[in-house]
This record gives sequence, C-alpha cells and structure tokens, in this order.
Amino acid sequence: MLRSVRVAEFLSTMHPLERRLNLGQIGGASHIPSKSKGDLRVLEMSPPVAEEEMDPEIQALARESGSVVACFIAPYAGIRTSPRDEVYASIGLEEEFVVESLLERVRKEIPERKDRKLICLINTHGGGMASSYKIARALWVVFSKIRVFVPHIAASGGTIVALTGDEIVMGLMSQLGPLNVQTTYKGFPVSVNRSMECLRRYRELFRTMTPEEAPYPLRAMVDRLDPLLNEEWCGIAATGYAYVRDILGLAGYPKDKADKLALTLTKEFPSHGYVIHADMARDLGLPVKPSEQYPAEWDLMRRWLGRYLSQGAAHHHIKYALPVQTAVTLTATTSEGGQGGNKSEEGAVAESNEGNEDKERGGNHPKSGSRGRER
Repeated sequence: MLRSVRVAEFLSTMHPLERRLNLGQIGGASHIPSKSKGDLRVLEMSPPVAEEEMDPEIQALARESGSVVACFIAPYAGIRTSPRDEVYASIGLEEEFVVESLLERVRKEIPERKDRKLICLINTHGGGMASSYKIARALWVVFSKIRVFVPHIAASGGTIVALTGDEIVMGLMSQLGPLNVQTTYKGFPVSVNRSMECLRRYRELFRTMTPEEAPYPLRAMVDRLDPLLNEEWCGIAATGYAYVRDILGLAGYPKDKADKLALTLTKEFPSHGYVIHADMARDLGLPVKPSEQYPAEWDLMRRWLGRYLSQGAAHHHIKYALPVQTAVTLTATTSEGGQGGNKSEEGAVAESNEGNEDKERGGNHPKSGSRGRER
C-alpha cells in the first residue's frame, strides 16, 4: 500500500502539510495568516475540510436514500512541481483531515449511529498504509451501513476502505487490488513480501548444497542479504496483515473467514498491481453486487467520477451530500430560485467520552463479543 506515485526528490523530505502548501493546495494567502518569531515566519493554518457537493442529483440521492453520499476520487492528472516531475493524489495526512471533518459533520447532523448510512464512490490507486487503515476504521465507527461503488479502481489502500462496505458495487471495468505492503528499496517500489520469499528460496536452494558448491552468482546474492532489513520488512508485512484483519473483523466477517481473506489479500497475489475484478472479488468472499442491481445510482456515480477525474490535484477530491438540508444547501437552493427554508447550522455536538460512541454502536462493537454486521 505504498504511495504508487512519482514525487520530486526535494518534496519527499518535506512535511506533508508543507508540501501541500508549496503546491498551493491548502487555501490561499487569506486563509494562511502568519506571524514573525525572530527570523522565522510561523504559518498558522487550519486542517483542510471536506466540501459539500452542490450537484442537485447527488443531493436528491442523499435525501431519497436517507444516506450520506460521498466521493473519494483521486484524479488521474497531477500537479506539476518541476519541468519533469508531477505529484499525484495519494491517501495520506490531508485525506485523514478531510475525512475526519466530514465524519464530524455527519455525527453532528445525525446523532444516532443506527441512522447513519453511507453511499460512497471510491476511485483511488491507494496511498499510505496507516492513513488507509485509519480512514477505513473511522468509516466503520461512524456508519451503521455502507454501500461502496467502484466504477473503475479502488486499489491498494482504496481496497482497505472498500472492505468496510456491506455491499461493493462493481462493473465490467471495476478493479480492487492486493494488499501486500509496498516500500521503497534503492529508489524502486517493492513488496515487503519479496524479502521473505527470497529468504525462503535461498533456504531451499542451500538445503542440500554447501556454500562451496553453490555457483558464485548465488553466493554473491546470499551475501547481500541484510538480516536487519529482512526483519524490518517482516514487521511491516505483519502490520499490514493486522490492519486488514482488523477491518474485516469490524465489517462482520467471521473470524476464520477474516483470517483467510486477510492472508490471501496480503500474501498470495504475485504482484501489487494484480487486477481483482468483480468475479474474482466475489469468489474471494467479498460482498460484491453487480452494477446492474443499481442502474440509476451506477450511472450517477460514473458521471460524478467523470466530473472530477481530470481535475488535476495532489490530493483526493472528497465531496459529500447529507440526507438533511443544511444552511449551505438551503442557501444554494435559494440562490438558484428554489424553495429555501430558515434552517441554520447548529453548534458542534461534543462527544463527552468514548463511552458515548460505544453507546451509539448499540453493543455491536467487537469487544462486546458480537460482530457489527453479519456476513
């Protein structure tokens, strides 16, 4: 679940927020006041927030279905950072902040978890392992029912997010991806599984062969093995498995099925770019539904995807519509000549402690001994 993007070398050493700032992706100068501290200018800025979708069709779907309708779209065009380099959207710190702002808004407008449903369009090549896991887990905590639409691709970290769905709607060109963790080795993205596979292969080769009998190229490769690096990669692989296993357990998969599926997704595919199409995903035991089952919604999701797909950005386009009208939507409707109301946004409802969230889950949290959803 490595960020499968090409980033200018100088950007890789920068803090993610600083990187976004240099790319002009966090507001504008009016939103980033600064003050001097000695010889340094300290920037003061707020985390980015999700934007409400003003498309009337998306708003209508939210009202008619009684669901929050959201999109999580990585555009296929990036942002040029130099004559030869571009930065592309990847699940990371900014996406965490934006999704958190959306979920806080949902919890404010819809207090009871049992009343919170989500219809989510996902289109992404993935990103950071930890960020993908945190976003997926947060979606499960907030929503009681999730339907995911994948018109084209939800690979790597996007697959982790899709696993939260009670239904994953896929079509002819839809694609999920393996969850073998990716890292960088000598400038190239590689799967951490390769280290363990290499070690197993050499162990098998030397089972009946002394070092003196081995061909020189083989001895040279063995001598290059780094036990510390191998151990570190084993730890990363175990972390990836644990994250996937946790999301599957939260989503309601039985323990034995969750164990097997997590192992398959993290260990058993030959490459990180392997295409998991709808039929294969269904055979794996995922709750895949054909796009024909939701023709109107599928058509709307494809058109929604098309609107943002070519809008170049270094971050995901995250938009949403609520099933209840808010001050923002009412203002937009009034300005377009529609029927407006006088409803205004209320102040944020503070969650007093974790016990309140457990109460919202209605005793279905895995720690209580039962699964949140049936599989």
